[in-house]
Order: sequence, then structure tokens, then C-alpha cells
Amino acid sequence: LNQLVKIYSENIDLNKKVDFKNFKATKEDNTSIINGYINKKHIIDLLNFDELTANQTRKLLTEHGDWLIDRVDIKILKSMHWLHILEKKPELLNRCDLKIFQKKGGYDLAKLILMFEERLDFAVEENKDLFDAMSIELLLLRNPQKYLSMVNTNKLKDKNWISITKEYPYLKPRY
Repeated sequence: LNQLVKIYSENIDLNKKVDFKNFKATKEDNTSIINGYINKKHIIDLLNFDELTANQTRKLLTEHGDWLIDRVDIKILKSMHWLHILEKKPELLNRCDLKIFQKKGGYDLAKLILMFEERLDFAVEENKDLFDAMSIELLLLRNPQKYLSMVNTNKLKDKNWISITKEYPYLKPRY
């Protein structure tokens, strides 16, 4: 396979001579293709999209975004994958299921909100009870004026307030 892919990557007209429709890449083939030919769309077409792992899907979407979004299984992606993808391809936010971020004390959700503040501010109020101390600290460190009234500061501990007041000395701890 590797030799065939290498030849095909250098000679796009090879697809007129070889029937690639019956070609099924294995997981290992997928890894080789993604790692070696991520920028060659005609080679990416050889992938077995049913066998992609979450990390392979993340790598492909980070590189190609909209072109592949309907060919991959985005349900296998976790919040950490989406954070990486959306950092490079923010236009894919509308394809992301926000429910996967409502775990782990809301920390990943807080990170997502901070990436898309204007578009996701509603999520702070909707998930107020989900956020743990680290998530609240993250939000307040970004913009205390905006988020202070939206979060439950009773969850914050002394160590959180130390970080926050170090950055914003005018704030007083609220327990």
C-alpha cells in the first residue's frame, strides 16, 4: 500500500489506471496516509473513513475543516478534540455538540466559552451550576466584570481567590 500511495501522490493521473473504489485502508494505512499526505486531498480520499480514530479525525478536521466534516464521524470526538479543532477552524463551531463540554466541572466548557465569548455567553448562565472552582476562576481571570455576576463564587476556595485577586487586586473574595 505505501508504495502505491507514494506513486499516486506523485501521479494524480494514476486513478485513471487503477480502480481505487475497491481499496479499503486499514487503521495503520489511515495513520500512514494522514501522517504522510495530509495536504494531498486526492490521497486523503483513499482513507477508510469508517475506521478513523478520534485523533485522526481531529487531525483531518484541523487541517481540512469543512471539506471533510460530512465524511467523518464527529460523534467520536471529545471536548479536548473539539477545542483543538476550533482553535484552528472556528467556523466549525456550529457543527459541535456543546453537550460534550458539560463534563469535568465545566472546565472545557469554560475554555470554549472564552474562545467564542460573544457567541457563547448564554452558556455561562445555562451552566452556572456545572462550573467548579477551576472553571469559575478561569472565567473570572479573563473578565471579572462580565462573569462575576454570572457564576457561583461560593464554590471558589482561598487558592482561587489568591489567583484572581493577584490579577485583579480591587476584587474582594466572595464566599
